[in-house]
Amino acid sequence: MISPDPAIKNRPVIHEPMRWEGVGPRMGLAWTPWLAAALALRWWAPEVSALPLPSALRLALGSALLAIGLAFWAWSAAHFLRHFFAGRLLTSGPFAWCRNPIYASFIVLLVPAAALLANAWPLLAADAALYLLFRRFIGDEDRMLADRFGASYEAYRRRVGELVPVPPRLRGD
Repeated sequence: MISPDPAIKNRPVIHEPMRWEGVGPRMGLAWTPWLAAALALRWWAPEVSALPLPSALRLALGSALLAIGLAFWAWSAAHFLRHFFAGRLLTSGPFAWCRNPIYASFIVLLVPAAALLANAWPLLAADAALYLLFRRFIGDEDRMLADRFGASYEAYRRRVGELVPVPPRLRGD
C-alpha cells in the first residue's frame, strides 16, 4: 500500500489539457538501444542467446502471453482512446486492473512473449531495462495525475497497483 504523499495532497488541482502520450515516447526512445542490443545478440550469437527451456513449453508459454498481451493491449488502448479526452480520471476497464495497463501490456506480457517465441533471453534483459525505464519516467505521469485529480487520484493510487494487472474482484473491490 502506498502512503499518501503530503506534497501531493496539498497541491492545487490543475485543469490544463493533459497530454495523451504520457511518458511512452521517452521510454521507447531510451529503450531503443537495449532492444537493438538484444536483437543483435540474438542474430549474431543464436546459440548463446537461446533460452534453456524445452521448445514445446517455451512456445506454449510465449503463445499464451502473446494472446493475453495483445488482447489486454487492445482493450487498454481502445478504452483509453474512448475515455481519455473526456478529461476524467480513468479508473474503469483495464485501468481498474492496474494504473498503467498499456505499459503493463508490453512490460509484463508482450516483450516476455516475444522473448519466449524468439527463443532469446536477451529480450528478457531488454524487458528488465524497459521496466527500469518505466520506473524512471512514470513519476512524471503520477505527478501530472496527482496535480490534475488531487485526492481522487491518491485514492485510486492506493487502491490499484501500478503495473501488474489484477482483476478488481481478486483485490476485493
